[in-house]
Amino acid sequence: MLSPEFFSAHILSPSAFVPSILSPYSAVASVLSPNAFGSSILSPNAISSNVLSPRAFYASVLSPRAMTAFVLNPKVFILK
Repeated sequence: MLSPEFFSAHILSPSAFVPSILSPYSAVASVLSPNAFGSSILSPNAISSNVLSPRAFYASVLSPRAMTAFVLNPKVFILK
């Protein structure tokens, strides 16, 4: 169990410990990359265009086609 072939080739080897944890493709490119943290959370295409945009908040909630045509429409109350 404590053979030098296990610790050297599986734990202290640069092919298992360095490129998997300290590699720029695992920690840097997946967390601090602008494609994962910047462009998905802090980008204007995720927060501004999907939450604070008039096409998502006004056209889906406060639009006359969603509130008036489905709530105040007499066809909805009569048929249901």
